[in-house]
Amino acid sequence: MMSEHTEQKALFEWAAVHKHKDLFKRRLFAIPNQGGSGLNGIRRGMQMKAEGLKAGTADIFLAHPKVFTSGLFIELKDYGKYLSKEQKAFILEMREARYMAFGVRGWERAAELIEFYLEDTYGLEDMKDVNGLYYGGSGRL
Repeated sequence: MMSEHTEQKALFEWAAVHKHKDLFKRRLFAIPNQGGSGLNGIRRGMQMKAEGLKAGTADIFLAHPKVFTSGLFIELKDYGKYLSKEQKAFILEMREARYMAFGVRGWERAAELIEFYLEDTYGLEDMKDVNGLYYGGSGRL
């Protein structure tokens, strides 16, 4: 089983060789949301909070508007992990703000979601209730 860090790294490695790699270089990015571990991590976490860090913010954003949505937020989880209360609230808030937002388990599922988002001819209304807060696969929230 891979860690969330390893899963996210694998996703960005996939993006670097994907047919849309030029788009991804400009518009697919990670959103730092932790300070790390130990004393330095605590300090960095405090700095990030002072800089505007919000609990529950998704890990990844694709800044590519579509007809019915302004972009795609992805909360990437490794297998066996679940969305926090704050992450669930973030996903729902972003959907209300006309963004597509999902939790996913594993980089492969995140890649599948990104491909669907880019190739989808439907809108946010068709996607917002796909398997609850998770895209693909089942799992307790």
